[in-house]
Amino acid sequence: MAFRGQHFFSCSGADIKKERTVTFENVPKNISDAFSKHHPHIKTNFHLQDLSGVQSYEAHFQVDDKEISERYSLNGEIIERERQLNWADLPEKVRTKMENFLKGHDGDYSVQDTQEVKSEGFSGYEAKVRTKKSRTYLMEYFFNSDGSINHQEEVKLESIPTLN
Repeated sequence: MAFRGQHFFSCSGADIKKERTVTFENVPKNISDAFSKHHPHIKTNFHLQDLSGVQSYEAHFQVDDKEISERYSLNGEIIERERQLNWADLPEKVRTKMENFLKGHDGDYSVQDTQEVKSEGFSGYEAKVRTKKSRTYLMEYFFNSDGSINHQEEVKLESIPTLN
């Protein structure tokens, strides 16, 4: 199989994630068939990911102006789905519970992105939060479907070189 595209490397804790962009035509047939079954009118590139020796293919695409990503196992099963949401679109009871947690935990915060997440081990919401206290970290909070906190992850922000 010929791979075309870019290579990406990122770190999360002790795990090293390598990515390679693969065109829709070059992903394994069982993965393109599974994707096409769910999204018959969408053709998108995939990212072949290797996270600590476990390979998967991730697709990023839009439906109704919302970003969606789906990660597929090598046998073509969806193992994770993330769908972008507006903060205001969360159920009010859930949003209130999440806001109360964030106010108590981070005080002065700004929600950068909200997603609905479904995976093998988790179903709920992810909120990427920037606090006034930290300019070098972005917090990712994972909330259960009822709005209670599940866990959090700290993401170190790297400076991006600018062109002059």
